[in-house]
Amino acid sequence: MLNPPPCTVQSPVSQPAFNPSVPNLAYPPEALKHILATPDEAITKQGSYDEPPVPA
Repeated sequence: MLNPPPCTVQSPVSQPAFNPSVPNLAYPPEALKHILATPDEAITKQGSYDEPPVPA
């Protein structure tokens, strides 16, 4: 606890494969497969803004 080993996390963590036998989001299967296949970079880019919403 006082001297833990370094963290060795795989980054980014990949999405699990689509599995219709487990609970899933309420989307059509093809749409859900598309959502799960979207890379993290695309999601991050959508949420990143370089300029303020109102010009100064």
